[in-house]
Amino acid sequence: MRNKFLTRININIDYIGIKKIFKNFFISKSCEVEFFEKFTNYINKQNIILTGSGRAALYLILCQIKKNTKKKKILISPYTLTEVINVIEHAGFEASFVDLNIESGIPNINSQNLDEDICAILITHLFTSGSDLKNFINQYKDKVFLIEDAALNLGAKDEIGNYFGTLTDYGFFSFGAAKNLCLISGGAAYIKSNENFEIAKNIYKEYLKYPKINFIIQFVLVILVKIFSSKIILKTFSFRFIKSMYKNKNFLYNKLYPGLNPKFRKYIPDHYKYKISDYCYEAGIYQIERDKRNILIRKNKAEYYSNKLKTIKNENVKIFYLENFNENSFIEYPIYLKKNTVDEIHNEFLKHNVDLRVKWYMNNAKFKKFKSNPKMFKNSELCEYKILCLPLHDLITFEDIDFIVEKLKKLLEK
Repeated sequence: MRNKFLTRININIDYIGIKKIFKNFFISKSCEVEFFEKFTNYINKQNIILTGSGRAALYLILCQIKKNTKKKKILISPYTLTEVINVIEHAGFEASFVDLNIESGIPNINSQNLDEDICAILITHLFTSGSDLKNFINQYKDKVFLIEDAALNLGAKDEIGNYFGTLTDYGFFSFGAAKNLCLISGGAAYIKSNENFEIAKNIYKEYLKYPKINFIIQFVLVILVKIFSSKIILKTFSFRFIKSMYKNKNFLYNKLYPGLNPKFRKYIPDHYKYKISDYCYEAGIYQIERDKRNILIRKNKAEYYSNKLKTIKNENVKIFYLENFNENSFIEYPIYLKKNTVDEIHNEFLKHNVDLRVKWYMNNAKFKKFKSNPKMFKNSELCEYKILCLPLHDLITFEDIDFIVEKLKKLLEK
């Protein structure tokens, strides 16, 4: 067994960013304009509204769409974060499931799916192919509204340098604790049409100020995670809790994997209508520049993963990224296991002191409330059990990648 313990847990904000947020608790300094300009320059778009979360951004987009249509259905792959579907429902729409295309990462849509009550298609950027996305947009852009969920992939872009989340009618981003541009909380909505953008701004006026106590609680939790996932504490202490967490499926497991234990609320949560916190701005200015550098580092590691993974037989694994590494911001590196399941691989790696993500997303078609037959969404079901996410964060070295790939190769080919 390895002495070094590798964890998938990582908060992508350093102690300088944390210090900037902490300082803002005591010294009020408004950097809203500077951060807004920095962010809009980053993604090269101006029609941006900053919100309290990615969910709040999607809710704002849907409330604006509701002003334009009486249609009620939004097409979406069921392999997604359940909370996204909750937002759709609370905004007054119905999520209509279509299966995911494993090759392109885009919803599989045909003429039968586009009934007269469909108003939009929501594309979740998990392992999206830029060329396939371009063809998809050209096919459907004049038929329905297109919405991009770029919460996990801020910084990813197509072959000509346009950012995912800005290629269609709408897009939204997240600045949450687990995201690459980590501001503890926050998000942004992109709205292509100037007319619709003005409507959305009027809706946003009714949004609520982000509660200080909520932000402080999130801030403290982030600091605790940073401390317990540091090399020294992890090696001497916290790795025992991580192993126990997986064994007992305790409260910590539910906290770290909230998407695997979704909540279905009857009422619209207040946080769907929160503005971005004032404490985010100064850290955000710093974090944007830091994230630009970190994305380049993660892409180099992703390309290294790709070259190493090519040594595994094709019948055992599908590699999503062999080239075009700009098409993902690589919080993690996803691969598709053709024979094994993620559970099998996760358990074996944990024996060797490597903590991999136990599951990325769930096939939401299995939940009774959606009244869908999960067997109709075969690819989404396969993705739940067969997409393995490999770590790429700051603490992962090229030597760690060597170990992970060699161990994976032995497990898949034995």
